[in-house]
Amino acid sequence: PIVGGETTFRLVFAITGQVSGLESIVIRPVLNEIFDRAGNAAPTTTSTGVITLFDTSPPVILNVSSSLANGSYKETSIIDVEMTFNEVVYVVGAPILNMNTIAGGRNIAYSVGNATKVITFSYTVVNGDNSLDLDCSATTALSLYGSTIKDASGNDAALVLPTPGALGSLSFNKDINIDTTKPTIVAGYLDSTNAFVNITFSEGVFGFSGTGAINLSDLQLTFAANGGSATGVTMTSLVSTAG
Repeated sequence: PIVGGETTFRLVFAITGQVSGLESIVIRPVLNEIFDRAGNAAPTTTSTGVITLFDTSPPVILNVSSSLANGSYKETSIIDVEMTFNEVVYVVGAPILNMNTIAGGRNIAYSVGNATKVITFSYTVVNGDNSLDLDCSATTALSLYGSTIKDASGNDAALVLPTPGALGSLSFNKDINIDTTKPTIVAGYLDSTNAFVNITFSEGVFGFSGTGAINLSDLQLTFAANGGSATGVTMTSLVSTAG
């Protein structure tokens, strides 16, 4: 207990809200409330000086996006996934991010970003990966695996990602399709007059590099007489069966 005559005291206080490291306090005596033994009042101009409170707020992930253009990407494509925090973070080691391209998710590695608000993960598309709208696999898709992500005060980052599909998520910000499934012919229907064959692919197909229409030279026909009378078949035109 305080009995009087002490020179040093511990002032305990309670803080409302989370300290971010910008807040400060100053402590002064109240007018004519504190005296020395001779009765001299402590002036209200004396103080502890400005004391900045320690930052106890963890860095928070605000946004996940990519500098890559919207579109479809195939095997060997390299996609950057950028994660933005609310403050500058420092990365030690190699955290992992899990993406929604296969059952169980595809792990991709941290590539760059330190002493900055934005860190980047690099994803190389491999055979078997597919996603209609690329995103992190879950809000818990960021794992440290022994690495650390901290702010300047040493607070560990909160590893909660935006909900996939919701505001701030990769699929909300971008429209990136991962497609490593090759189109295949699934049916060939021969007209009863031997005039044409309707060819059906497993998915919509395009010309070179996935743009434009296919043409006659994109198909090859192999003829076998098999003992019959016909001596050959020539492709003459290619049209769409769409209405």
